[in-house]
Amino acid sequence: MKVYILLIVIFGLMSNVIAIKWLTLSNISHHKNVCAEARRLNALTRGQVRLCNEVLLQLKAAASLAVSTCQQAFSTRRWNCSSVVRAPNFGPDLTTGTREQAIVHAISAASLVHTLARACAQGQVRGCTCAPSPKSVVHLHSSIGEGGFKWGGCGDNVKWAVAFARRFLDAHHKTNIKSLQTIDTTAQQTQHSVNLHNNKAGRKLVEKSARLQCKCHGVSGSCSVKTCWRALAPSLGELQSRLLQLYATAVDAGRHTIGSGGGKWEADKWHISGGGKLEADKRLKDELLVYLTKSPDHCYLDEKQGSVGTTGRTCNATATGHFGCESMCCGRGHTSHVEESQQRCHCRYHWCCYVKCKTCTIKLSKHICK
Repeated sequence: MKVYILLIVIFGLMSNVIAIKWLTLSNISHHKNVCAEARRLNALTRGQVRLCNEVLLQLKAAASLAVSTCQQAFSTRRWNCSSVVRAPNFGPDLTTGTREQAIVHAISAASLVHTLARACAQGQVRGCTCAPSPKSVVHLHSSIGEGGFKWGGCGDNVKWAVAFARRFLDAHHKTNIKSLQTIDTTAQQTQHSVNLHNNKAGRKLVEKSARLQCKCHGVSGSCSVKTCWRALAPSLGELQSRLLQLYATAVDAGRHTIGSGGGKWEADKWHISGGGKLEADKRLKDELLVYLTKSPDHCYLDEKQGSVGTTGRTCNATATGHFGCESMCCGRGHTSHVEESQQRCHCRYHWCCYVKCKTCTIKLSKHICK
């Protein structure tokens, strides 16, 4: 019995990040069976492999999108999401319930929903087409000029994408929560519940980003008929500021006693108190991220905490924010030097038909953290 319990606990610890291990797909190329290879690397569960084979191209695109979006959003921060490329062998910064793990879960889910929803509208996914037109007609008015329109076009199928993302990312967490309830593994149950909540926050972020797009129809450019549909932003990068806000406002639940309900942390039993903490019996908003472990300041190399430090990072000597040298270098100071590069400049068009440019030397100051 003790051996059985030990195996379950070990499995719980290993699987609390399986929902983001699928990002390994961004690293696998030129393999005849990508999904099976991901399974061999312990990046996918058996259930995920079945779903992977259905939408492989979209999953690879979504994984790459998640990695690039995270690294772009945090490129000017001490923690710059560089560790996400280590999938499936993540470090402590993405395996111990940190704020960083929370945002990567959200970005992972958001990228999957965004990619699949747009792929459906483009006819790239078998069994999924354009989003069905809303049943509501509250937007219809007697006059097109007053904002009236009719539903049509081909909207991004967010509803289908959200349902798929839940099956692909959440199923194993729910299974693990049930299996862990039979033994004293409250911490593992809590982590799985937190991951589920952060996955949902990522999905909600994309759902709420859908906007109305319209096309006019009529004689000589008139707009006698206007057809509209719901569409997502062309790029997930357009939500970058919202992602940074999610990271900054993430809620620390790690220091609180687990509420009732079999020791299981439940998002709908908590709310944010005046001090920014979670309290029981009120609803925690879906849009907020939750983390359990305080992160290091990421100033110095600390492998035990998953910090690579900021030594050698570039910074802005005149800025005062996160990318400013004072903040990025954690007060250690920085070195500066000037780099020269050759670029085309003063280009002019000559009739007919060529462009002639001069070559200019550009000097750029570069500042590196000590």
